[in-house]
Amino acid sequence: MILPLGFDRFGQSAKTLLGQVQALGVIRDVMRRRIELDAQYIAGLEALAEEYINLEPNEVIDGLLKPVLTQIKEEIQCRISANHDIRTLVENLPDITEPEQDTSTGLTDLMNAKKGYQDVMEAEDVAKSSQSSLEAWYARDFEYNLQIDVSRRLPDEDWRYRKSVVAQQTNAKKARLWFFKYPSVINQHQEHIERWWSLLKRASITNSNLVSSLSCHISTCVNQLEAFSPLPAITSVTEAYEEDTESQIFQPTVYRNYCIGGVVSDILFGADLFLPKSRLEELVSKLGESHFLGLYPWKIAFEIEQGSGGITRYMELLRSSFNMNVEIVLLVCPFSALPTTIDIIYSSSYFIIILCCP
Repeated sequence: MILPLGFDRFGQSAKTLLGQVQALGVIRDVMRRRIELDAQYIAGLEALAEEYINLEPNEVIDGLLKPVLTQIKEEIQCRISANHDIRTLVENLPDITEPEQDTSTGLTDLMNAKKGYQDVMEAEDVAKSSQSSLEAWYARDFEYNLQIDVSRRLPDEDWRYRKSVVAQQTNAKKARLWFFKYPSVINQHQEHIERWWSLLKRASITNSNLVSSLSCHISTCVNQLEAFSPLPAITSVTEAYEEDTESQIFQPTVYRNYCIGGVVSDILFGADLFLPKSRLEELVSKLGESHFLGLYPWKIAFEIEQGSGGITRYMELLRSSFNMNVEIVLLVCPFSALPTTIDIIYSSSYFIIILCCP
């Protein structure tokens, strides 16, 4: 079988055209995807700016954050304008669905014609190699010219050859019809390429202008940040610190016992001041009923809190009366409590319990 020159590359015109048409579709998809990504980025910038726009102003926000937020807002406006322009360009691109389908159909017709031609060549080789048997079949005298006889059917070699030729002629006709309109297809394709080319140039110019605008806004932001000085911010913090430290609020207040005429006193009792539970358990475990000295009224507590030597006077009294080393434990406790009470219960009627350890 001898195939014609260029047989392997037959149909390359349609393959090349289809590849380029599909490439235009890829470019369109890339541009659309880029537009959507830009829109998502813009939405993110808008949310970011909105989140921090109402912060209470101070030296740091005004000097550092405000220029950045201003630059973000200006970037948002620039990107919105550029995104709109490019979206408009892409939406006005011609639809390539029909050219792609038509070229794909043409490629199929060319491939069918190519395969049909190869089938004819193969079938002809078989028929040619069987020529002697075919001639013998043809020269045979049939006795029953009008009678149906399987022997009168065309030989397979000739039948397959005939069938392949008919199929090739049909496919070749379809291929010629597609090639007949190929010049108009090429012209349309050229128009599409030129439209895409123009789009990409205009989109690139738009992006270039966007970059230039962003560069200007960023330069403004940088200049504003360069003009910032940390000194005012630190000064305001220092001044606030000095004002706070000089405030009366910062100074400890005094307690005046208005039960005894508003006398300035220390607070030793009645404000949940008591020994840790572990220490109380240790002391109570060493005491018995014989070491319970008694319950004393709040008058004694008030005298002790005045810092007039009251606690010293009572400790000396205990030492001289009992002739023993005394450890004074002062607790705020309800009147009904016993010396062995571990959990201290607070109420409004407190007395002082003095416990001594031997």
